[in-house]
Amino acid sequence: MYKVILPLILLFVTGMAGRGQERSLDECLQLAREHYPLTEGLHVMQSSTDLKLKNLRTAWYPQMDLGGQISWQNDVPHLDSPSPGFEVPQAPKDQYKAYVDVRQIIYDGGITRSKRELEAVAGETDQLNLEVEIYGIRSRVIDTYYLLLLLDEQEKQTNLSIENLTHRLKEVNVRVENGVMLESEADVFRVEILKLKQQLIGIEEARLGGQEIMAEFTGAPLAGVVKPEMLVVLLNDSLIQRPEISLFRSQLNQLEAARKVSGKTRMPNLSGFGQVGYGNPGFNMLLDSFEPFYMVGVRLNWRICDWNKTSREKKIYDHQKQLVNQREDAFSQNVRMASSNLEARVRKLDKIVASDEEIVTLRKRITKASVSKLENGVITASDYISDLNQQYLAALSMEIHKLELSKAYAEYKNLLGVQ
Repeated sequence: MYKVILPLILLFVTGMAGRGQERSLDECLQLAREHYPLTEGLHVMQSSTDLKLKNLRTAWYPQMDLGGQISWQNDVPHLDSPSPGFEVPQAPKDQYKAYVDVRQIIYDGGITRSKRELEAVAGETDQLNLEVEIYGIRSRVIDTYYLLLLLDEQEKQTNLSIENLTHRLKEVNVRVENGVMLESEADVFRVEILKLKQQLIGIEEARLGGQEIMAEFTGAPLAGVVKPEMLVVLLNDSLIQRPEISLFRSQLNQLEAARKVSGKTRMPNLSGFGQVGYGNPGFNMLLDSFEPFYMVGVRLNWRICDWNKTSREKKIYDHQKQLVNQREDAFSQNVRMASSNLEARVRKLDKIVASDEEIVTLRKRITKASVSKLENGVITASDYISDLNQQYLAALSMEIHKLELSKAYAEYKNLLGVQ
């Protein structure tokens, strides 16, 4: 028996997964971040930074080079014979040698450590640049999410209107059968119901399009979105938590690290070196035979004058830091201005929603009175439908204002970088 039941269960679960599920805004935002192609670039960039740091660390490892040389020259150092019968040895004109050079840093003035610090901060800056680009997708997800909520609300109000009109149509049909009303009155209801059903077709098509866009953002099928709770709390816009702020800080750290590297180039550099090889001639140039040779020593390099190049480089980095600070100030100013506009919008919509509730209550009262007038033949079906439409338009307007308030608050938090 279980051989039959188990495939059915798997088929049901697979079908449910294929249709997707309802998700909240936070879930959509998180999935969109995880699915965004550039997110994988964060791991690639970190791996690249790790490799660069390992390469810099090898500066302290012994450096070995293998070399070889074969040459012929037209002349070599030599001395004329001081007396007949005495020949002064001289180096051969054809020379051969193979050797290994070894170098080892003993002291580099801290430049390798400074370069590693610079590379680490540069990697962090590159990652934050990606974070800023990834963060930009959030506003598009928010727009799509609230579009789907709006369509859901339009569908809800349209269905309520159809349900009410269908109920009234049944009552009108009874009166038509009893000869109390004309058939044309019932036709007015039928036409209005058909028009509303046409609206439902448009709403459904728009929803499918929105769900496809959201699925593209999140990488997963979507059945619907969850209406967020109305909890609006305005925040202090001085506490901006956007990734751009972290990027500006990292850029300043990178410039400071580059400034330190520039200063280290003036420090003395002490290294050991050695060479071991085999050739003809060896270090004894007067011996025409293949001999081993080797040499070890210590080398000191100290750039005592660079014609103020380092000083000018430091000034350039200082100017670049000033520019970064100015960009951060401009960004923060723009965010504060945008947040002030959103705060004003939130306060306005909050007041509008409060008045919407009163309007809906009054519209329901007017429609209820119209029902009695319709039944008594005081007004026509068109008059009643007009009042009913006004009621549902008022209800839809209230829900739209609520969604606008919720979206304005979501945009407000997204602007400040508050999760």
